[in-house]
Amino acid sequence: MQRQSIRIALSLIGIIAACIGAYALWNYIYSFQEVTFRFNSAQGYVEIVGADKQKLYPIDAQPVRLKKGEYAMRNVGNNIKLEARTLTVDSTTYTINTTFNYTDSYLRSLYVHERTAIEALLRQSYPKAETDYTLARGRLYHQGEYYGAILIARDPLGDNADTLRILAEKKDGKWQLRSMPPAPILSVPFYRDVDRSILLDINQAK
Repeated sequence: MQRQSIRIALSLIGIIAACIGAYALWNYIYSFQEVTFRFNSAQGYVEIVGADKQKLYPIDAQPVRLKKGEYAMRNVGNNIKLEARTLTVDSTTYTINTTFNYTDSYLRSLYVHERTAIEALLRQSYPKAETDYTLARGRLYHQGEYYGAILIARDPLGDNADTLRILAEKKDGKWQLRSMPPAPILSVPFYRDVDRSILLDINQAK
């Protein structure tokens, strides 16, 4: 009777140990998530750092298993702006899409070559830009395909005293005015395809 009790106890211990092991294994497997990073590898790459401080460099469009949790993520590359953000990986994280922005210095160098064409388009499309306003704060955004500037009224007491905002976009090698006519505020709902940070920067220009 005592031996039978010992065998039963040992069996129960074995079952409990197996259950604990299975749970630990399941918990370990579930602590990882398969994530795919998508970015233009011809322009740059992505660096992520987890809690263990180990640097990881995902390959574009190739799934990678990551332990769930928070990561510091930044974009790296020649003429690519070092933009850092916190990335949370959980069971709902499948794809991370990343676009690279050029550095301000590189955008300024591109602007030197684009400025003449942009300002000629503005004068042609909106003649008042030359007669009633002073063009200021002109610059390129993202990868040089967006342009923003403001028009400051020459007569601050006149009928056209509002500062106007300009948004232009380069498509198929040609510049097009998106804000036509220029407006005091570039409203996000009218430019849903444009990054909000671009519109915000143009709207805050003085």
